Amino acid sequence: ASAVTTTDTVDGALMSGGSVVNGDITGSATELLKHGAACSVVYLNNVDTESLTGPQAISRAVQQTFTKGSLDTTVATFKVSNDGITITDTNHRLFFRQHFPR
Repeated sequence: ASAVTTTDTVDGALMSGGSVVNGDITGSATELLKHGAACSVVYLNNVDTESLTGPQAISRAVQQTFTKGSLDTTVATFKVSNDGITITDTNHRLFFRQHFPR
């Protein structure tokens, strides 16, 4: 599954750097998307979910990934921005970069 689109607004306490800050998570998410937010992940597999979405797409991806036998994993950088999602293989073992437009 490549992307799951949701929009949530939660007013109240937001954890920020170990301290509680009152704020609106939607506003913070919008600010993050302007600049992009990234983290390191373990890349397991890429599964074509065809026209499936939501729980059906996730179910197919998990089922095909874990019935595959052995997984060829790599550490990747997962970046989300207004342009979409970009996954970069940190060690260039399986691929260089994959971009999934918004």
